Amino acid sequence: MASKVSDPSQMDTTVIDQEVLNLTDLPPGVMKQVELQDGYKVLLVNNEGIISALANACTHYGAPLINGDKIGNTIRCPWHGACFNTITGDIEDFPGLDSLKKYDATVANGKIRVRAKVSDLTQKKRTKGMVKYSEKNNNVVLLVGGGPASTVCAETLRQEGYDGKIVMACKEKFLPYDRPKGSKAMETKPESISLRKEEFYIDNGIQVMLGKEATSIDIDKKEAGFKDGSRQKYDQLLLATGTECRTLPIPGKDLKGLYTLRTMDEGNAIFSAAKDKTVAIIGASFIGMEVGSCLVKIAKSVTCIEYAPFPFPVLGKEVGMGLKEFSAQQGVKFELGVRVEEYIGEGGEIKGVKLSEGRVIPCDMAVVAVGVRPSTDFLIGSGINLNKDGSISTNEFLAVKPDIFAAGDIAMFPSPFGYGESVRIEHWQIALNHGRVAAMNILKRQTPVDTVPFFWTVLFGKSVRYCGYSRGYDKFVFEGSIADLKFVGYYLREGKLVAVVGLNSDPKVSHYANKMKIGQFSTLEELRQTTTLHEP
Repeated sequence: MASKVSDPSQMDTTVIDQEVLNLTDLPPGVMKQVELQDGYKVLLVNNEGIISALANACTHYGAPLINGDKIGNTIRCPWHGACFNTITGDIEDFPGLDSLKKYDATVANGKIRVRAKVSDLTQKKRTKGMVKYSEKNNNVVLLVGGGPASTVCAETLRQEGYDGKIVMACKEKFLPYDRPKGSKAMETKPESISLRKEEFYIDNGIQVMLGKEATSIDIDKKEAGFKDGSRQKYDQLLLATGTECRTLPIPGKDLKGLYTLRTMDEGNAIFSAAKDKTVAIIGASFIGMEVGSCLVKIAKSVTCIEYAPFPFPVLGKEVGMGLKEFSAQQGVKFELGVRVEEYIGEGGEIKGVKLSEGRVIPCDMAVVAVGVRPSTDFLIGSGINLNKDGSISTNEFLAVKPDIFAAGDIAMFPSPFGYGESVRIEHWQIALNHGRVAAMNILKRQTPVDTVPFFWTVLFGKSVRYCGYSRGYDKFVFEGSIADLKFVGYYLREGKLVAVVGLNSDPKVSHYANKMKIGQFSTLEELRQTTTLHEP
């Protein structure tokens, strides 16, 4: 055995070698968290006779994986749905970018023994190996967009042996960052939440161009044009430009004090401006409600205005009203089932929001959170067809045309959750997954999109998890208590489960995501056999 050392420089060579468990206490298919000396925790898994010792925390935001859901040789994080192989520790689905550290596990005389470097127990993440860029390879992959899809695509290319040139064109001036923080922790600076540091891109031969807004694509010349007048040739192209905020074309739309939230810069500006202000938020879906949760602690007052009769319309009335009551208890005011007709100004600055019924909601500033649209106008006339909503239709491999792929929020793609129709899903996790799928297909290794949609929202420190795709559902039932904020809700379509939402009920949502992943969609009767259900 070894003792924990106080000198960090000695950690690379210090090893803990410890007997941790009787083999009989870890039957096949079971996982347990064990504690080594000095408090280091390790996840042990019996993979039908193969014993693995892995880092115990998700590489995304550190969720304890012992609380996750295991199915086969995959464990899914209880918080945000990331998946890891329980034999290798490799990340299999997102969010998060890194795999789990794996430690030596041996069995002798019926005892399981773990051997690990202290440095590996301290730093639990492992980045997959990547090949180096070779100047001899003249092929160029151009990634237009500086978000999660481009980031994962670049990494996957290098992990899978591509040694040609990779160029990532980012519209923003920051390296790709954890965009969901934009409405959940609005004071966060983008530099502090970069998905990767600058050194990572340099070390792996990924050329990142910041402040590069694409303005055109010439599919015949295989060339992209940018706002600064520069052009970039490509052999394969990934379009992953994300979305831009919708606004309301109503009188007063040019008044000062009106904000939208897409970038971290915008989030920082809203947070700074809101101190001691009377704030109106137009829209009470995910962004609007998250902004309200952030601002109510610093603003004089916050009012969410929503056209639907309840917040979070996609989650349905029961969940929406439950979260509305919770938010109201924290100080957020609501105007529901009303339409905004005009922004009222004085001296060029917003002073109120006029509703269609004539009432005016006073405000010093307003955040417009009425949805987004694909950021694809630069493709008009390029020969790449745009759908009515601005999205780009792809096949199951995310291909648009030969050597052109689309990923993330702009992609309309075939999905098992679409009931025979293509879908466009604006989830962070979907964009990350698309990045990997696009990379594999750029390398001509036919890989279809095969992931379970998974997202989360955070209100006043409480996280709502959701998996599946509820559009078109015809029945909603739930277990637990929505009023007490401890529940699991089930969305069904034609008697089959299509989506699950949960709060304070981990790892139920991850459990059903795992079942959906292997094609098991519970029926209403099956749900009734395993839990007590309530019907609205």
